[in-house]
Amino acid sequence: MFLRWIRRLAIVLAALAIMSLFLMMLQTVIDVLASNLAGRPIPGNVEIISVYHMVLVVFLPLAFVELKKEPIAVDLVYRMLPEMLKRCVLVVTT
Repeated sequence: MFLRWIRRLAIVLAALAIMSLFLMMLQTVIDVLASNLAGRPIPGNVEIISVYHMVLVVFLPLAFVELKKEPIAVDLVYRMLPEMLKRCVLVVTT
C-alpha cells in the first residue's frame, strides 16, 4: 500500500519534470524568436531557466529513477578507456 503511493508520487514528479522540460524548451524558442524578430528578448530568461526549470528537470525525476533501480552515471571518460580498465571500473563501482 505504502509502496504504491510512493510509486504514484514518483510518477507524478517525473511527469512534472517532463512538463517543466517542455516549458523550458518553449520558453527558449519564444525568447529566441522574440529576440530575433522583435529585438526584445524575455527579461531574465537565463535566470528563470537555470533557477526554476533546470532544478525541476534534474531533481524531480530522482525518485522515479531510484524506483526503477537505474543508477545515474556519467560516462564521459569511461567510453575512452581500454576494455580491461572498463572491467576494473565496473568491478570497483558495482
